[in-house]
Parts: sequence; C-alpha cells; structure tokens
Amino acid sequence: MLGMENKITKAEVKEAISRSGYLIEQRVMRLLSSEYFVETNYVYLDPTTGKSREIDLRADSTLMWTEETASGVHCSIFCECENNMQPVVFFPFEPLLPSAASRYIKCYGMPMKIWKDDEYVDLSSFLPFYKFHHCCKGNLATQYCSFDRRRDKDKWIATHLEEQHDTFNSLIYVVEDEINKFYSETWQPPSADEAEPILLEFLYPLVILGGELLEAYIGRQGLTTKKIKHIQFLKDQHISGREVYYKIDVITEDYLSEYMAIIEYEMNKLRRLITRHKKIIVESIERVIQDVKSAEKVDSYRKALTLE
Repeated sequence: MLGMENKITKAEVKEAISRSGYLIEQRVMRLLSSEYFVETNYVYLDPTTGKSREIDLRADSTLMWTEETASGVHCSIFCECENNMQPVVFFPFEPLLPSAASRYIKCYGMPMKIWKDDEYVDLSSFLPFYKFHHCCKGNLATQYCSFDRRRDKDKWIATHLEEQHDTFNSLIYVVEDEINKFYSETWQPPSADEAEPILLEFLYPLVILGGELLEAYIGRQGLTTKKIKHIQFLKDQHISGREVYYKIDVITEDYLSEYMAIIEYEMNKLRRLITRHKKIIVESIERVIQDVKSAEKVDSYRKALTLE
C-alpha cells in the first residue's frame, strides 16, 4: 500500500517510547499514588509570559491533622520526570549555613510569622525549620551540565541542554504561581464569628531522572566524578520585580521512596512542633488577623501575612 513503507513498526514504537519520558512518568505516578493524590499534566500560569504551561505531575498529601480538625500541615510535590540518555552532572560546593538555607523552604499559609517578645519573627526561625528540614543540609550545587555531540566533530561537549534549563524554570514558575494564588485569590480575612485555622502548605519542587546523576569535583587525582542519588540545585531568579530563591531537589528514580520518607518525617515533625507551640501560634494568628482588619488599606495580603 502506498506510504506503508514509512509506517513505524511495533519495535520502533517501543524503542521510541523507551527513549521518551512517558514510562518514567508512569512509574513515578504509580509510586506517588500509594501515598498522595496525583494529578498529571498539571497546569499553571507562567508569570513571565502570562500563558498556561504544564508540568508532569503534582502530588498532594492528605492533611496531617493536629489535635484541631480544622488545622494541619499539607505538602505538594511538583515533579518533572526526565529519561536522560546522557548523565547529568552537578558541581557541588559547601552547604549554606542551616539558618540561611531555611529561606529556600517553600511554604505558605497561616501563620507565616509569630508574635514573640513584642515583635514578629519568621515561622521558620520560631519552629525552627533549620534543625530538621532536608533543605538546610545535604549536597548543594549551582552549576550543572549534560552532554551533546558537535555536529562537525566526533566529540562530546559538556553543555546546558535547553530542555533541562526549561525544566528548572518550570518548577520555579509553578511554585511561584501556587504561592501567588493563595495570597491574591484564595485567602480572605475570616468573618467576626470565624476562627482562622492553623493551616500550612509546604511545596517541594522535584526533578526525577531515569538516567545517571553524577557529581564532579577536583580531588587529589584531578577531576573526579561519582554517582549520586540526590542533590539540591540552587537557583536565584527575578520574577515580576522580586528576587526569588530556590533549592530544587534532583533525584534518581530509585531514590524516590527514600525521598518520600524524608518528606513524611518533615511533615510529622512539623505537626508535633505545631501541637507543642499551639498557644503562641493561635495567639499570633489572632494578632495577624487584627492587624489586617485594622489596616486602612491592604495592597497585598502577602505583605500583611509574611515578613517579606
């Protein structure tokens, strides 16, 4: 039949799909679904273009309630899956001080600041996040590369691939969109007969690689590379006139179960801390609400509810 010589064969179909990211996305979805509610092709608004974009997966935990049924902590994983044919290499450096690294933890909700000793302090310092959150420890890198061949030479070059650059940007944009929606659309001051619950949302931007993940550094024997399963990529970016700071977790597919256990530990730790300090947290919420309601004009709830 005319044109049938150009029809893809079943073997070629399987080979093409195997090279793509579809299979790793399916495997990740199945594993995350055991503990999370998972949405595929999650849509967000790109703050730089105003257009709708998609990431591979969003996974939401069930609420881990404190003793009050209206209060709790919640987490969302925003995930991009890549079946990298070539290794992705990161160049690690010394971790930041834990107290400084806590600013990279992405969180919104109520309360984000605590009234203590006649002034507001950041929630991350009060609890304190830097003592237990993985974002405040572990391997860290600001540079990475993968590999491509020059068209005119039979040589590999170390380079930034456009798709990986887009992956990191997409994760930053989707988390920023989620935070912005809370402060600009979702949150409203409670009515006089309502109590504002303790409700915090923690956001985890994540890249999962189906191929090799390496770190490279200069050792006694010169350049050394080593296989790893987890690294945090540090990226600062200007969005809508604001400088935002991000640590994006990059893991191998076989590390996902361990990564989920890390998040579970952090959420349980937060739940215990919130319960222990419930009195001052509730009092801080009441004060924040009073401040918002007494203000003549609130241009941005984000400014009113946080220390940013």
